[in-house]
Amino acid sequence: MKELSPGEAKLYARWNGRDFIDNEAFWKDAFECLQDHDIPLPYKYNPSTVRIIHDLLECPPGNCGGCCHYPQVPIAQHDIKRLVRGGNKVPELHTKEDGTLYFDCSNGCPYLEGNTCSIYRHRPDACWIFPVQHNPNSELLYMRIKCRPGFEVIRHVVTDAVRENNWILLPNLICIEREVKGES
Repeated sequence: MKELSPGEAKLYARWNGRDFIDNEAFWKDAFECLQDHDIPLPYKYNPSTVRIIHDLLECPPGNCGGCCHYPQVPIAQHDIKRLVRGGNKVPELHTKEDGTLYFDCSNGCPYLEGNTCSIYRHRPDACWIFPVQHNPNSELLYMRIKCRPGFEVIRHVVTDAVRENNWILLPNLICIEREVKGES
């Protein structure tokens, strides 16, 4: 088993062994302790599941801009072409050791204006897919906890999966499948 992060350890210390799925205090703690973590969801990563997550996400533009505060944004050649076709200036690009292109946002995203993306229709794929994350070592879809609306999607999906499948939910929001015999 992997080592627990400080946030996960705090959740285990407070909630392990307790009935917490319907407890508002647990969900508040989980949001606070697991921000900026990638939580696995009980879906395989594919275009359909990404769409499901985006359809559940209620995040109006200009609400907080929390998803736009990363030090770097990966960008591919097709993203650059999309920006140019949209009449947008391409920021200075940098290359990581693995050859991945990115632009620097350490002083804020150059396209974020008043917590609203000024290139929303032409934004890079990394921005479009957010808060969904892909772990190349897993088939599962992951979701980054960055803001309350994103966390509510995680809460909805995980709670439904636990109830519909008789799964056990661990305090770090990992669902463990377990057959429940003779229980209703």
